Amino acid sequence: MLRGRIWILAVLLALMPLPALAHDGNKMTDPDTSKTMPVTNDDKKTEDRHDQGGEEKHQEQTGGEKKKQEHQGGMEYDSSYSFYGSVRWSEGHVVAGSRKLVGSNPWLDYLAPGMRLEVRGKVEDGAIDVSQVVVLYPRSWSFYEGPAKLVGLPGDWIKAWFDGGDGPFRSMAADPQPDGPINLVACYRSDGWRALPPGLDPKITPPRDGWWLLEGVVRKGEVYWRLADDLPGSCGG
Repeated sequence: MLRGRIWILAVLLALMPLPALAHDGNKMTDPDTSKTMPVTNDDKKTEDRHDQGGEEKHQEQTGGEKKKQEHQGGMEYDSSYSFYGSVRWSEGHVVAGSRKLVGSNPWLDYLAPGMRLEVRGKVEDGAIDVSQVVVLYPRSWSFYEGPAKLVGLPGDWIKAWFDGGDGPFRSMAADPQPDGPINLVACYRSDGWRALPPGLDPKITPPRDGWWLLEGVVRKGEVYWRLADDLPGSCGG
């Protein structure tokens, strides 16, 4: 009789419904109180950090695409934007990297293949209207235009670029200028002229350090120099 009652009680307990546990996103329902439990602060901070990081990454990617579009479209760059490239000559023009250098900047007359530059200026139709030039390599150099024999080279009238070594790192024949001055571009510091061509030693002191254009004339086998103009930039680039 007792066993029968225990069996009936067990059946009744099995048929009774149990409390349910509901889950809705980040909310949990307490089965006893039916009150909503909020997301913890730690979880919220984690979500905020994730969202902010995603936005910053998207902004960086967008900025990169914008720069790429400006570059491909040939749009105008800010005047502080620097271009870097090695010098070459192409059809009578000075080219740095893939861009032709144009304008009235005085350095355009004295650049040669073998130099590496930093250039600033306005970009127009794939060319740069140059406002500033810095020669990054060679660090010390000079330019000479005059009789080849004065610097120990064969030939008649030449243009040559020197970097302080025994000979030029670039030279080329030039139209003879028997009545014209000899041109020398060099940088002066308090300790003297830098990277001069062999055999030249101007006995002249400029009023300040920096780049100078000198003009010389030959009299009785000796070159007499004068300061013709100063050029922008400092020694060493």
